[in-house]
Amino acid sequence: GICAMNNMVSEVDIIVGTFGKAAGSLGAFAIISPLMREFLINKARSLIYSTALPPLILKWTLFILEKFSDLTDVRNDLIDKGIFFRDCMIKSGLQTSSDSFIIPIHIGEDQKTIEISDICKNAGFYILPIRPPTVPEGKARLRISLNTSVSYDDLEKLTKLIAGAMV
Repeated sequence: GICAMNNMVSEVDIIVGTFGKAAGSLGAFAIISPLMREFLINKARSLIYSTALPPLILKWTLFILEKFSDLTDVRNDLIDKGIFFRDCMIKSGLQTSSDSFIIPIHIGEDQKTIEISDICKNAGFYILPIRPPTVPEGKARLRISLNTSVSYDDLEKLTKLIAGAMV
């Protein structure tokens, strides 16, 4: 995660994460010191009395966690594609406010956002419009979720497509 990426795992007291989207599972985890673990076991009633995850889910999550450590090259590829795509958008005058792999492109008008989403879908890019009530009125946007299967050429094409549709 971010702590490992920034070489600061040893400087953080509690690391919390989820097994949702990236792991395709459910539940969450906390990486803590032995002292904090004992404190939570003795003082966190909701932890003690919560329902455990089903064994199949736990087995799947452990399986996926073992795979994560082998994905350094894949993570680096995704980071590079994110940087490349954001650079393409900036050069094309498109606005975004994200450093993650879920990239919003701010459009503003609801109808225009829907139209651009449809243009993208017709060109083979499945990009959803995000509109009120999910975002404030006048702040509609497209939400792009990057993954490693997308090519740099596709990212350039998508940028040109959206920038052209904004005119």
